Order: sequence, then structure tokens, then C-alpha cells
Amino acid sequence: MNKKRVLAGILAAAMCMFAFTGCKNKEEPEETVTEELTATITDSSLIEVDQKDIVKDGKIFCYTNGQWIDEEYKDKRCIAVSINNLEPAIPQSGVGSADIIYEMLAEGGVTRLLAVFNPSEFPTLTKIGPVRSARQYFDRTALEYDAVFFHAGKSAAADEDFAGIPEVQHIDGLSASRGFFRSDDRVAPHNFYLNGEECYALMDQVPYQHEVHDYYETKFKWNDSDTDIEGGKDCKKITTAFNSGRKPYFEYDAEKGEYLRYQYGAPQPDKETGEQLAFENVIIQQLSVYPHPKWPDVLIEMDLQGDGTGYYATNGKIVPITWHKDSGSWTNVTRYYLEDGTELKLNPGKTWITYFPKDVDGIIIE
Repeated sequence: MNKKRVLAGILAAAMCMFAFTGCKNKEEPEETVTEELTATITDSSLIEVDQKDIVKDGKIFCYTNGQWIDEEYKDKRCIAVSINNLEPAIPQSGVGSADIIYEMLAEGGVTRLLAVFNPSEFPTLTKIGPVRSARQYFDRTALEYDAVFFHAGKSAAADEDFAGIPEVQHIDGLSASRGFFRSDDRVAPHNFYLNGEECYALMDQVPYQHEVHDYYETKFKWNDSDTDIEGGKDCKKITTAFNSGRKPYFEYDAEKGEYLRYQYGAPQPDKETGEQLAFENVIIQQLSVYPHPKWPDVLIEMDLQGDGTGYYATNGKIVPITWHKDSGSWTNVTRYYLEDGTELKLNPGKTWITYFPKDVDGIIIE
């Protein structure tokens, strides 16, 4: 039986048993489900099942930001976009609308961003970018959200992933017939953009399905509302100094309850809105970064599977965390844990994740 049908039946049965109001099942079951009820009802009326399957008062639970969005986006996939992060590409467009942004090293000590957009956001954005080329750790991270990965060009290692990992679904703007364009206010390669309104049409050309795959299990757990970290240390500023020339940082704004993003010595805004990037959650994930075994002179590799350590900051507090990702399928997702072994729950809102080399002593907490 389809997993979603089973979950829908469980949710429907739970609603009847506990007389909750409002529809929380992913869709109306087309058949009677006779399995024993195993879901646990919580005080917040959320069921301890995959959160992407929860519907409430005509809204769906958005598994990339822990908030509620219109039910019309139920089952729709996210997109992930490789974003240029060099100084000539600043400010970027559309990044303020991303639910999750990753910062990752590329060659030469520079970084690029991977921006993850939920399905209620990217169709409204006519300019996302500047878009840059793919790296293998970008497409593998995009799989953690079952996202279609958009990029402009590719490294040799990413090309191997595209050929060898069947679950990776990507669209290269350099060969696309629509949806990408160059602006006239910057020089190449800092002027190549994606029109989010065209993403579904681009998916149809491949074709890729618009709906989340049945095998996908969501990455994060979420608090029902904004929650302070127990035992956290004060954290007003976080610097991730990758090297002498790359020292981005976050400053906590107590009035807004968000971490504001800075780089190149200035606030980092979205070009289209003018608003500084701000995040309820900041995760620093420490991992191994080293020359690629096959192309050591031109590419780097990151160990995204296995175990590691890091930090989680929210509401002006920070705690150490651990992370784990099962080896094998790249569709497995990374899980984050507190020191006592319980799985980390994020606060609803936007999240920034930095992949930081574990052998670099550059994380400064103030």
C-alpha cells in the first residue's frame, strides 16, 4: 500500500478517535485502512509522522520552514539553486525568499550558496541568482529536500553524479531553452539568472515530476512555536572564518529575534527587496574537506555521510550538536542531535547552514 495512503488513513482515524477539528490528513483516503493506529497525538495536535503529510485548517505544514502554507502546494517539490557568492555577484536576487541557504567552499577558498525554495515561493520570483555551476556536494545536498537542482554548468565530479546517481534531478541553465537569462547590469559570469516562474515548465521538458517522491522523508523536526534552547550559551555574533579572505558572520538582533547576515564587511541584502538576510536558525556543520581523489588539483570533496559535530544557534543562544547521515543512498537525510542524544528541533522560520571544514580553527562565537 502506498505510504502516503497509509499515513492519510492513520491521520483520518486519529481525528475521529480524538475528535480534533480541521483536516490534518495528507489527502482523503480512497480505501478503508484497517492497520492498527500507531500515530501519537501531541498537545499541539500534530501527529508524530512525516511532517510533510500534515494538513491543518486548509494549510499544509511546510517542511522547509516549519510554518503553514496554502494547501494548493501539497505534495509539490522544492527547488535548489547554486548561487554565485563572489563580491561582484553581490547583492544576489531572490535569496531572501529561500527557506534554507547553505554556504559551502568551492575551489580557491571562495564559497558558493545553495538556496532551497519551497513551492509557494519560487514561482513568484522572476529573478534568482546569479546562478553558478554545480559541485557534487551541491546536488547531494539538494537530494535531502527531494529538490530539483538548478545550476549553470558543472564540474567533472558533479557530472559523474548526474550520470551515476539516478535520484539526482537537475537542470543546467547553459543548455536550457527557456527560464534562464543574462542581465545587462553586470558582466559574465555574474549576470546569469533563473526565472522561478519558468521552473515547472523546465521540469516538464525533461520531464521531472512536480510532486515529492514517495520515498522521501523530511530532514528537519520543528518546534510548534518559537522555543529557547535549554542550557544554551549567549551568542550575539558567529563568525565562520574559512580563511584570511573569507570571514562572513551573523549578528543577533534581539528585537527581531533573528541572526542578521554580513559578508565582505557589510550587511548581505537581497537585491530585489533591499532587505538584509535574516535567519531564525543557524547551523554550523563541521565536516572533512579535502582535495578530490580523482581531480585533486582542481576540485575538492566533502564527507557528507557519517558523523560529525557542529553548533546550533537560535534566539541569541548557541549549543553544540552532533550530526549523522547514513551511508549508502544519497537520498538519506542528515539528522542533527543535541548533546543528550535527542534530535534537534528547529524554530519555525528560515535556516542557514554552513558546511565548515572541521580542521579549520575559524568558528568564533561571541
